[in-house]
Amino acid sequence: MNTNHLPFTQAAAEEIADDFEDLTDTTFRNEDGVNCVVLHVWVTPFAPAEKATFITRCLESADHTAALSEYTGTDFDVVLVTQEVSGASVAAHMDIRSYATLKGIHYRFPV
Repeated sequence: MNTNHLPFTQAAAEEIADDFEDLTDTTFRNEDGVNCVVLHVWVTPFAPAEKATFITRCLESADHTAALSEYTGTDFDVVLVTQEVSGASVAAHMDIRSYATLKGIHYRFPV
């Protein structure tokens, strides 16, 4: 995952997540060559520590919308929440820009 990306505004992140929501329930090979299924396309906090905590809370509560409404920051990202197709792993995540680069998808992300 590239950590050199700048954050999105909430509005931009929501638009991007909407554009990529069709990836839910699709499979792809991640950067480590592992076949994964996309469980969710979520708007998340941008900072890595907040993002990881947020994703864990959402998976435990199954309520992404409520968790997002509680976030008071201004920096957002869009992530694919994934799991190995084999079911061998717990959920992981990949930011949308890294996914687009991996798959050669040309998308005009806000800068």
